[in-house]
Amino acid sequence: MSQFPYLTSGRYWNTLNKSKHIRSRRMRRVTVRVPAADLARAMVVMREWLDLNRCEPTRFDCGMKGAEVVLSVDFSTGSAADGFARRFGAKTRSLTSG
Repeated sequence: MSQFPYLTSGRYWNTLNKSKHIRSRRMRRVTVRVPAADLARAMVVMREWLDLNRCEPTRFDCGMKGAEVVLSVDFSTGSAADGFARRFGAKTRSLTSG
């Protein structure tokens, strides 16, 4: 179980029940780097942006790299990925999953 269940469950972060159709489409991945000390604040701001823009990521993952947390957020639409990347100063890339 996650140390932060409210961040990894529910409508936005649940990746377990996505349909095969969504997983087989072309996805856009946004990679955001956040100082570990600012992670909680950054997650709140990201969630607010997602709510405001009615975006739902198809996948969310994170890992550590030095003193930073690297967040990978996949979107099914390019416009959602581009908007998220612009707002959070992130990089995007196209990927095909399936």
